[in-house]
Amino acid sequence: MKCSLTVSALLLSVFVNLNAQNLANDASIYKILVPAYTEFKSIIWTGVFKNSGADTLHSVIINVKIDNGTVTQLAQTGLNVSRNQTWPFSAPAILNLTKEGKTVIKAWTSLPNGVEDQNHANDTLVQTIQVIEKYPEKSILIEEVTGAWCGYCPRAPIIYNVNVRPAYPKTIFTALHTGDGMAISEANDFKNTYVTGVPTGFVDRKKTQTDAGITFAPESWQTLLANLDNKFTPVDLKVYNYYDPATRNWKIDVVGDFVFDVTANYRMNCYIIEDSLYGTGSAWDQRNFFNGGASSPYQSLQGAGDPIPGYRHNHVIRKMLGGSWGQSGIIPASVKKGERYVYSQTFKADVKWNMDHVHLVGIVQQWDTDIFKRPIINAVEGEVKLLTGTSPLELNPRFHLFPNPASETVWIEFNSASLSGAIIQVINATGQKVYSRTLADQTGNLSVPVSLKSMAPGIYFVRLVTAQKVFVERLIKE
Repeated sequence: MKCSLTVSALLLSVFVNLNAQNLANDASIYKILVPAYTEFKSIIWTGVFKNSGADTLHSVIINVKIDNGTVTQLAQTGLNVSRNQTWPFSAPAILNLTKEGKTVIKAWTSLPNGVEDQNHANDTLVQTIQVIEKYPEKSILIEEVTGAWCGYCPRAPIIYNVNVRPAYPKTIFTALHTGDGMAISEANDFKNTYVTGVPTGFVDRKKTQTDAGITFAPESWQTLLANLDNKFTPVDLKVYNYYDPATRNWKIDVVGDFVFDVTANYRMNCYIIEDSLYGTGSAWDQRNFFNGGASSPYQSLQGAGDPIPGYRHNHVIRKMLGGSWGQSGIIPASVKKGERYVYSQTFKADVKWNMDHVHLVGIVQQWDTDIFKRPIINAVEGEVKLLTGTSPLELNPRFHLFPNPASETVWIEFNSASLSGAIIQVINATGQKVYSRTLADQTGNLSVPVSLKSMAPGIYFVRLVTAQKVFVERLIKE
């Protein structure tokens, strides 16, 4: 009996599907053409409907409802739409988006050829637009792949400086080396996935609709920037750091504040970048195929030598803290507007790095099993901030902050044999001291409340300065 019921259900399903394919009058909404995200502005939105019936479609009603407003009916007449053919329709008026939040557009078909639609299951489509007053600041990350052994590679930074940066100043240029003295192991996955030759480059690791891949010659960067969405990002990104030159201890925070609801696999990363990098030998001296003759804009390479001894390599990626694909597990799959996520790293700076020539690039990037859907969502540059004072920065302090993040009050807890003359300081991200308190002579467990009510939301560093060391912890003020 159970088997016969299953067969009956299957036969019924087949009958229903076959019957639906032979319905005479059946129309459906195929697409609603509006942006998923937008700043405050007015748009003229459009859509596409489809003739899903067997008969030629000569007329149909398009019903439109915006949020909880009234239903507007758009009569589409004088049509000659064949079976399975799509056809565009226009909205009756401009849609003014001047309020933050979600705007919901619902559209559905009715009365195909003036009769009752015979299949209501496909009539309706709903599209949501997330609206914000202003997008966060967006920077475009250009990742050049290069090598000291490559004689054509010196042209790439020239193209960037002469053509790209003047037209697109909100770009961040980085150089990822391969096969020379500046190559880094954590970039191997990235290079093995995409790179087949040099010089080449990635513009936010994106591709256009007409391109097969995401690697482009330097001459194509400017055109690619013109064809990509260079403005929208759902995350406001900042990078903070605290560096002790005496010990080379370094604390770095990449902070992402989301302004839209987002569902995606986002990851966080931070690049250590060094300029004016040079050495001796083939791993450093830059090959130069323009030495014997160069046209504009490469005249500076003519007569410079091949190779160029002591060539200064700039924008060099010295380390990808989150590897090729970023650090997972920080940003959840579903993010709500107003949520903040922080990628924190504490480590010793490599002794080979000249910290006077080093800066940071904080990154939010996307992961997907499709290698062509792993774009850079946003990037931001940051300068190295030096620890002030004479005591060394302790990376493993015996104190902690609770709660953290905090909104009104944070408790500083510490255990020490002696705190005579110790000072608690709160430093903002620009290095300004916004709170200071000298502790009385005491031993054992310390628990001190600090009011945050007068401090703006953001990243702060809490310092406990003793006679021997400086202990530092990051604090997030909500």
